[in-house]
Amino acid sequence: MLKKIIPILLSTTLLFTGCSNGNINQNSEKENIKLTYSNLIDDKTQNDIKNILIENKIDKKTSDYFIKLVRAYNE
Repeated sequence: MLKKIIPILLSTTLLFTGCSNGNINQNSEKENIKLTYSNLIDDKTQNDIKNILIENKIDKKTSDYFIKLVRAYNE
C-alpha cells in the first residue's frame, strides 16, 4: 500500500510545482538607471551616496563608516 502512495504523492507534488504560473523575472518593470564610475573623491558625491544609503535603510552609523573608508582610500 505504501509503495503505491509514495509515487502518487511524488507525482502530484511535481505536477503542482511544475505547473506554477509565477513570473520569475519581475525586474522588467523597474526603471533602468544609468550608472557612472566614480571614486567618490568630492564631498558632493560622497554626500549623495551617503543619502542614498540612508534612504535604502542602511543605518547612519554604517553609512558614516563607509564614507570614512572612502575618504581614507582617496587620501
